[in-house]
Amino acid sequence: MDKRIIKTRKAIVKAYMEAFASHPDTPVTVVEICDRAEINKTTFYRNYTDLMDLHYQIVEILTNKTVIDPQRMYMFDNPREYFERLNEYLETLSPEQRLFLNYHVMDVMTQGEAVYNKVFRERYGDENLVAFEFLCGGIQRAMLRFLNKQKEIDELVRYVEAVKSAIPVK
Repeated sequence: MDKRIIKTRKAIVKAYMEAFASHPDTPVTVVEICDRAEINKTTFYRNYTDLMDLHYQIVEILTNKTVIDPQRMYMFDNPREYFERLNEYLETLSPEQRLFLNYHVMDVMTQGEAVYNKVFRERYGDENLVAFEFLCGGIQRAMLRFLNKQKEIDELVRYVEAVKSAIPVK
C-alpha cells in the first residue's frame, strides 16, 4: 500500500479517536474528523465508505491485536494466558483507544465470538451453544470491568473455569 494512503488513514483514525475521546456520548462527524486530520471530505470517502466503515475497521484493528486466534480458543483453553496477554496489550493502548474499547466492547466481543463459534461447536456440539453465549456475555461484562481495572485476572479465570466445568465434552 502506498505510504501516502497509510499516512492519511493513520491521520483519519487518530482524528476519529481524539474526537471520540473529547465527546464519547455524542456522535463524531465526518466534518469533525476531516478538520482534525486536515483533509477534505473527498479524501475521507476515498478511504472509507462511511463512518461505520471507519468504526468497524478500528474495531477490527484493535481486535486483531488482541488474542483472537481461530486455531485456539485461548480464552477457553488457557484463560490465564489469555487475560495476561490481553492485559499486556491493554497497557500499550493510548487513553483514547482504551476509551474507544470501553464504549465498543460489544463490537470487539462480536468479532471474537464469530471466530470462536465454529471451534466451540466442533468441540462441544450445538447443544452447548447456550453455554457459549453465556460465556461470551459474561466475558463481555468482565471485559468492561477489566478495561476499567476493576477486575483481577484471577476472578476472570475462575469465571471461565466455572463455565467450562459445566459443559460436557463431546
